[in-house]
This record gives sequence, structure tokens and C-alpha cells, in this order.
Amino acid sequence: MNNFLYDFVDIIKNCNYDNTYKMAWAKSLVELAMLSDETSLEDEVTITLETISECFLKYYYNHTVFFNLIQGSTLNKPPVFKSYARELIEHYNLLTHKTQPIRFERAYVKLKDSNLYKNIVKKSVRLLKQDVSYRFLRLNGKTLDHLYQYQKGDDFLILDKNNFLLLKTNAYMLLDVINYRWSLILETFNSSPRIAKKVKILDDSKIIRKSLNKYFKFISLDNPNQLCFVCDKPIVKDLEIDHVIPWSYMYSDDLWNLVFVHK
Repeated sequence: MNNFLYDFVDIIKNCNYDNTYKMAWAKSLVELAMLSDETSLEDEVTITLETISECFLKYYYNHTVFFNLIQGSTLNKPPVFKSYARELIEHYNLLTHKTQPIRFERAYVKLKDSNLYKNIVKKSVRLLKQDVSYRFLRLNGKTLDHLYQYQKGDDFLILDKNNFLLLKTNAYMLLDVINYRWSLILETFNSSPRIAKKVKILDDSKIIRKSLNKYFKFISLDNPNQLCFVCDKPIVKDLEIDHVIPWSYMYSDDLWNLVFVHK
């Protein structure tokens, strides 16, 4: 394997388990390379921390809004990007008067012009300068500064074009490695099932929650009088099928977890 790719993957595979920032940083670089126009690249590729910060916000927003995944080892002091994600979710709900979770990519249309979003992006850049940009290059007492050029305090980093193209060419393999490692880290903080499946689905354009109507006849076998699971009264109208343990936790429609409730 090329030395650049080997060391890039080595950081992903062997970084510590304190939080998931290195995974988000690696994923940002790979995603930005994957989406780049190869024909317009110069010999040195400049990436701003503002661009990377928006990738971070997207990842933590989506992890939080759908599955509320814990991203760090200290429950009463979550990683700052997790807190930023929660602020943005609440702000979006306030702007739209809706609480149904949607992806950051769609919420961004409403969020991007708000003062809160702009302020969070600025704070995110400062955080990346202080805690992530140069620390990503450190592994086992060494600094792998050949991966990219970064002067502490700068608003940008520089990658060699050939290395940037290696990220682009190997993007799908690298994203799988990053998601696998991210899932392993999350398993140390979260007790919910299907962590790897949850992380992987967040790369898809849609998270589809299927209709539960097909389970009606099976639930009726256990509850023929259609009693509400919450109030235990017959449901005369507005019958709904719902999960006892939330879908966001289980990420499945297991029959044992479905009940009749008033809408």
C-alpha cells in the first residue's frame, strides 16, 4: 500500500477511543476528495477548516437526530460537536415548528442563513484549530506530518494533489474503514443495538421508515379488542401502530416491539 494511504489508515485503525473527532476529520477529507473535480485541482490542494467544520456538523447532526448516538466517554460532558448538533436540531425544530427528524442536508436549507448556524460554524473552526487539525497527525508518539501541511492556528490545510487523488480513488474503501472504526468506538459508549448498521445507513441519501400496516393482523391476534397500549382503553378511531422501545434505539420493526396506540 502507498505510504500515504498506509499511514492515513493507520491513524484511523489505531487512534484512541476518547471521542470520534479523528473519524469525523478523516471522513471529511475523504468526502471532500470524493466530491472534488479532478480537472480543476492544482498541485497543492487547499481545504479550509470552515469546509471541514460543515462536514463535522453534518455527521454529528445526522448521528444525533436519527439515533442520538453518544459520541464520547463522559456522559455529562459530551463532545462539543455533539452539543452543537443538538443546538442546530432544536433551532431547526423551532424554525419549522416540526419535530420529525430529517437529514442535515435538507435542514441546511433553513439553517444556513441563521445567525445561530453561522456562529456555530465559527466556533467549530476554532475548535478544529485547537483540538483536531494538528492532533489528527499524531499517533503513538509520532507526528505523520507528510499527510498534509498545517500550521497551528491556520484556517486551512494543504494536501499534495497526488495524495488528495489517492483519497478520491480509494474513497469507498476508506469510508468503509472509517465507518467500521467509528462503529467500534461508538460501541464503547452506546448500549443500543445495530451500531454499525446505524452508522452505515447515515451515508445513504434517505433513511426510510417503512409502513407498519402490514403488522396489523399479527398484532390483532394478540390484541383483538384493539386496546391502547398507553391508556388500556379500546381504540374507537385514530388507531396507530407504534414501537414500545423507540425505533431510534432499536433501528428495526420487530413484531414483539409493536403495539396499538391512540394516534
